[in-house]
Amino acid sequence: MSSGPVSPPSEAPPAAPSAPPRRWLWPAIVAAAVVWAIALGGLAFTHSNEPTLNRVQFERADALVLVKVESRTGGVVRAVVRDAVPAGRLNDRGAPVPEELAEGTTVTIANFPQDAATPGSLAAAPVRRIGGRWTVAEPPKGLPRLVYSLSNPGDWSDLKAAAEAFSAGRDPYR
Repeated sequence: MSSGPVSPPSEAPPAAPSAPPRRWLWPAIVAAAVVWAIALGGLAFTHSNEPTLNRVQFERADALVLVKVESRTGGVVRAVVRDAVPAGRLNDRGAPVPEELAEGTTVTIANFPQDAATPGSLAAAPVRRIGGRWTVAEPPKGLPRLVYSLSNPGDWSDLKAAAEAFSAGRDPYR
């Protein structure tokens, strides 16, 4: 009861070639993510938290000094001056940095914040001479006295450039 010639059963179409296993894909993605995270962390560590000079405190200071802290007793530090630039009060009169703050001299600075610097570390402080002694300049009302602990080599040059810009009447943070 067949009506015509019978053809042999047809073969199934050939299977599509299977894709090679991609066992390398996820490890490659994870490795790239780890490298990216390390690079980003390194950049953040070396370039974050750049110091920003407080304009009001700078204007109330006689000088901005870079010091290497030798010792501290409470809020008083004994330090060796590495560099200094005139600050607001001296700049108004066109006066140079006092000889007491010349490079290599030892200075005692009062009102140094407890967490600002440890012996052996570098710090930048806006200082003012009051009653025959150096003290960290008064900050704006309600804010702490700012002393800048310097861990990156470029931090002092950034603060010094900001001080020079303030002295020239320019905004250093544009």
